[in-house]
Amino acid sequence: MNDENLECVLNSQWERVRREQFFPQLPHPKFSRDVPNGEIEWKNLQISLNPGFIACLEQKIAPSVSVYAILSHEVTHFVRYPGSFGHLLQLTRTALKCGLNEHDAIVAREYFLNLQVNTYLVCRQKNNSLVELLSFSPQKCALDRIVMNTYERLWNVRLGSRANKKERGVARRLAELPYLDSVSEYATLEAFIHIVKDYLKNASVPSSSCVGIFSAKQLSEGIASVAAEINTPGEFEKLMKHVAEELKSCARQKKCGAGLLGRIKGVVSKGAELILGPNKARLSEEEVSAGIGSGELIVAGSLYSARAERYSVVIKNPDLFTSAGLFPFSHMPFDIGDGLERVDAFSSKGILPGITQQWVYAQGKGFSHGTRIPDVFLVMDGSGSMPDPNNFFSVPVLCGTVVCNGYLNRGAAASVYVFSGEGDVVVFGPSRDKVVLHEKIRSYFGGGTVFDEVVLKEKIGSVKDVTDVAVVSDMEISNLESFISGVLALPKIHRVHLFCTNHSWGGKQLKEKFAGTKNVVFKYVFNENDVSSIVMGDMKGYGA
Repeated sequence: MNDENLECVLNSQWERVRREQFFPQLPHPKFSRDVPNGEIEWKNLQISLNPGFIACLEQKIAPSVSVYAILSHEVTHFVRYPGSFGHLLQLTRTALKCGLNEHDAIVAREYFLNLQVNTYLVCRQKNNSLVELLSFSPQKCALDRIVMNTYERLWNVRLGSRANKKERGVARRLAELPYLDSVSEYATLEAFIHIVKDYLKNASVPSSSCVGIFSAKQLSEGIASVAAEINTPGEFEKLMKHVAEELKSCARQKKCGAGLLGRIKGVVSKGAELILGPNKARLSEEEVSAGIGSGELIVAGSLYSARAERYSVVIKNPDLFTSAGLFPFSHMPFDIGDGLERVDAFSSKGILPGITQQWVYAQGKGFSHGTRIPDVFLVMDGSGSMPDPNNFFSVPVLCGTVVCNGYLNRGAAASVYVFSGEGDVVVFGPSRDKVVLHEKIRSYFGGGTVFDEVVLKEKIGSVKDVTDVAVVSDMEISNLESFISGVLALPKIHRVHLFCTNHSWGGKQLKEKFAGTKNVVFKYVFNENDVSSIVMGDMKGYGA
């Protein structure tokens, strides 16, 4: 079949697949001889098919059948299994929980996803073209033979499985699992892993990883969604380390995508750019690691950095100020005895009491010094009375990270001061480096609660721009009076926000001390709901 006829086949089968999959937002596929059979490029989700691969099968399978089968498989990976990067991460998390190493976790996840995709297409979509294509699929290892025999049992077809008696017994158990039941999906994956665990180490890691079919934005959203369900920083960091290694492997091999029968390239020169951001795309593969690039979360090394992406802090503009000048604001009837200087001479012919109008003057209002968002200075309590953010989920650290992001995302800079016992101090900023700022916010000493007023005064004194101050602490501070005096005496402060994380005696005293102070507001922060309700610049207070 010539290229022109192949293009006609591609166009017709693509419209058929789009209609069956409810018109996914993917670009029109194309033919390319640079891929073994088909691929989804990482950067633009472009599906490519190799015309040579189609021609090799032409004597056994019609081109329309093979093209339709490959397109259906690739699109189903994108729209349904896994469908989102958050779903893929949850599957990876489940595999790691079963005690698998990184190699076995990837193998189990990819084989499970292919079982879901192919079973969905054959059983739900009645895609017989896929059955024809799979009958020519190579069976390179025991797991391939087991899966092929599982397909035969699930679909009641013959695919030429070469499984032996023991492998057929394993396939019989796999065929009993509900692969398309979304409610029990993770439990099904655990059962799948339990059954095939002994065969994973001898199976090769698929050259095509489902990680590669997602855009940078989808990666960011997926990590944030999974972070919302994990409360142990260690578990999250282990998961992110695994994802970073998988992304690094994709970039190194220049292969990614959700392939059907062979190696799928996908990532060419864009791998490092999507992992690290365009500013770091020239780094070598050894330097690829977890981090945040170009202001967008791709692979967050910290649970708090990822979880903070779910929140958006409102920062109010400066309040209206009242000017000293008066201007005509409204009318009122003129009466006998009123002065003539405020009479509106154009309101009537002549001066008629009760009819003629006179002006009522009011003071003008406007914004002072424009509406630029000020910088922020974060004062974090890293003492032993606060939860350790490395071992337990810390709401105070999340609060500081969310507040920091609120200012950074609006172009402002942030500074961080973490205090604990004598000499246990971290001072950093002003800076717009989100990675470093988040790292400093997570600093923890575990010592006593001592506030160094001198250090803070020196740091704030070096800041040139107007700055908001946010204090996150349980307020159980040994030198409480010095702390209060230090906050009140800070130069160049715009607004002070006090976030108390405990119903402590220090918090109550601090709330009473600052009651009535115009530029100071107090708020209790006990959980994530309190974090989501933070409004920086709301000087009316939050109540108890």
